[in-house]
Amino acid sequence: MKKKILFYGNCGLSTIGRWLYENYSDRFEVLDCKECGVDPFQSTKNFAIWMDRIETQKNYYKCVHEKIKEADYFIFQGIEHAAIDELKTDYLISNIVTGTSVAVPNPRFYAYPVDKYSAIPFVKYVYNNITKNKQEIIKYLREENDPKFKEIVFSEYEKGMKENKRRFEMQSLKSNYSIDILSFVENNWKEHQLFGTHNHPIGLYWKEMISQLFKILELPLDLNEVDKMLYPNKHAIIDIKQFHFMNMIFPDLKAPEEITVKLNLDNLGKFEAHNLGIVYEPMEQYNE
Repeated sequence: MKKKILFYGNCGLSTIGRWLYENYSDRFEVLDCKECGVDPFQSTKNFAIWMDRIETQKNYYKCVHEKIKEADYFIFQGIEHAAIDELKTDYLISNIVTGTSVAVPNPRFYAYPVDKYSAIPFVKYVYNNITKNKQEIIKYLREENDPKFKEIVFSEYEKGMKENKRRFEMQSLKSNYSIDILSFVENNWKEHQLFGTHNHPIGLYWKEMISQLFKILELPLDLNEVDKMLYPNKHAIIDIKQFHFMNMIFPDLKAPEEITVKLNLDNLGKFEAHNLGIVYEPMEQYNE
């Protein structure tokens, strides 16, 4: 009999759930959010309840509870900002889950300047110390080898990993199993690009994540299958190799083949490549 899995989280679990459904449907049944009236997130079966308002959550929470009770595996990311207590993961783990609970990381990583959030410290530095002209900011980021950039990279790395450690410690208190990616990221981030945006892991990260998950599921894994894993509706991310200073700091950084679209940084003030902007309006936000 197939084991039943319910995914309860955000983009990362949508990605895993779709991949599992497409490649291991002979072994697992992924429970479908639509059966409870929860709108599909990124066209997947993931229960992304955090998107809905209190009235909506009150309408479907009892059905969600029943679905969770059906699951042999409740795979989740901490959802503590649900509109109602009955859908927060703390409540579900304590009162509803009957199967095996598995906590999956919901990491943040700011050392790579690959989206409008992780690029802010670099842009802010140039804006406040070099030039306030947008075109000149981009030119400086692309062409200069400022020692300050390396300092910012490692400062942002420490900030992100501190937050990831806090999240891991919190999730470890809630589940039968808690997947830990901290040491893996620490050992690999300089040689392999592990994040496509500040909150979307890519590439080699997924092989580590899925390897740990399949040990918990007690199943053999073909790692070549993990190469098929892409974010639903997010197949394009920024090509960081446009940034001279990233190449200088990490000349051997390997970017996954998933990177298929380059951001046109000359079209400033607009979000491109699936809304991943670098320099955007208003520039005054960078004032110290």
